[in-house]
Amino acid sequence: MSDTQPSLEYLSACSQYAAESFCVSRSTKLHVTRQQIRLGLHKWTHEQADERVAKRLLTECLLNRGQADHDLYWAALLSLGSARRDL
Repeated sequence: MSDTQPSLEYLSACSQYAAESFCVSRSTKLHVTRQQIRLGLHKWTHEQADERVAKRLLTECLLNRGQADHDLYWAALLSLGSARRDL
């Protein structure tokens, strides 16, 4: 869907109703864009946090080389995956 902008001449000559309608439509588009950005940032920060937790658990697991740590690592990864699906 293309987004066409009216010319400045049209906006200066149009009725008050048309100018208000144009302003409202731009405000609505701006609001929707802000919501999309906010949602994207929210998802990005959660994905980053999940990655950091997984890397930290993997590091601890590799340092300790214990079966209990290995099991803890995989349990945490599985719980992170299910938490992501719940969003």
